[in-house]
Amino acid sequence: MKLCVLGGSSVHTPALIEALGKRGWTRFTEISLFGQDQRKLEAIGTFCMHRVEQYSINCKVSWSNRADVALDGSSAVLNQMRVGGMDAGIEDRINLAGSGFVAHAASYAEALRLLPALGRLLPAIRKRAADALLVNFSNPVSAACEYLATETDQNIVGLCYHTTLARSHFAKYLDVDASDLHIETFGINHVSFITDVVVFGESRMGELKTKIISQRDKDYNYDRILSADAIPISHAYSLFRTGERWYVRQDGIRESLRNVILHFTRLDLSTLRKEKKVRERAFEDILSGKQEVVAELAKAAPWYDKTIVPFLFDYFGNGSGEHTVTVRHPSERPAETGGWTAEYSSIVSNGAILPQAFKRSPSNSAMSQLRRVVRSETKLVAAIRAQSLDEAISALLIHPNVYSRVHAERFLRNYFPLAGC
Repeated sequence: MKLCVLGGSSVHTPALIEALGKRGWTRFTEISLFGQDQRKLEAIGTFCMHRVEQYSINCKVSWSNRADVALDGSSAVLNQMRVGGMDAGIEDRINLAGSGFVAHAASYAEALRLLPALGRLLPAIRKRAADALLVNFSNPVSAACEYLATETDQNIVGLCYHTTLARSHFAKYLDVDASDLHIETFGINHVSFITDVVVFGESRMGELKTKIISQRDKDYNYDRILSADAIPISHAYSLFRTGERWYVRQDGIRESLRNVILHFTRLDLSTLRKEKKVRERAFEDILSGKQEVVAELAKAAPWYDKTIVPFLFDYFGNGSGEHTVTVRHPSERPAETGGWTAEYSSIVSNGAILPQAFKRSPSNSAMSQLRRVVRSETKLVAAIRAQSLDEAISALLIHPNVYSRVHAERFLRNYFPLAGC
């Protein structure tokens, strides 16, 4: 069984080998890395090959900057591409500061880079890995899954580390094991709501909400729990706030001030620039063969050990567990969010992904805004497929985080015509 990793030249990729090695994984007989930068790809591939040897795993590590070669015969394809790397991330941050986009709408910058890149790889995927499970870990997860679902009949699933973190945080609040939680999730990735948390058949939602509110936990938007009648996850909080007013945006006064400074001075990119330097140092350590870097990479990229590998273990192995995943639901039960692709708590076991039924929905106001996000994202995917600036503007104007046509046009002129289309 072969696993192909798109974006395999990432400095974090050795953490995937580490997560597999810790479990003594033997299901994959080959891990193939695909990337554009041949120098980085060869260095990462060689390093991963040595790590496999140290774990005595019966698995071959290969790499190629040709998609058809890397994908050939794959049973699973993991997409972790970050198109343009850190430099593109810095450019996107500047563009977003100037356009006034925050929260979920800010992910559209990544969508406009990622989806055309996926489109260029699809012919090779269809030809060389037609029966493979496509596992998307690149942001924006729901947009990428929707795009792939419209372009191919293959099985597609999206994963996100944020949902794994939420599960572990809730377990600590309730003093239980994370594996004993059943979580009802409603929405799409990064704009979702927890509507119930069950432990051994008993709802603990009331207790959990009370603790989050009493501790004023901003990670779960404690001040929005009552109005949403659910626990907002990630960017869901911004759906309840108005758009930009005199540069004050939906992520608050402090962040708005940072955006204004960035827009006019190009300062305050310290976080991204620091991350870029950290990755560059990690790559130099990989080049020199320093094995100690593995522990640092595993700490910097915990999603392999906590999210991706547990899912692969349950899907391709003999395990079984509850995972929060993004899927396009079968036509007989369209996503209750009003679109086709949504995030669900699902039981994953032996090649099956079974979305679990839920009993409660968020408040009507939350549902109304959520449907707008779904329509916007679905329309943006169609605009990217059609390479249409007018359709993209129309898609953005639906989104609750986009204040005006001026903002939409200001943002999109940085990306159209779409690169590589």
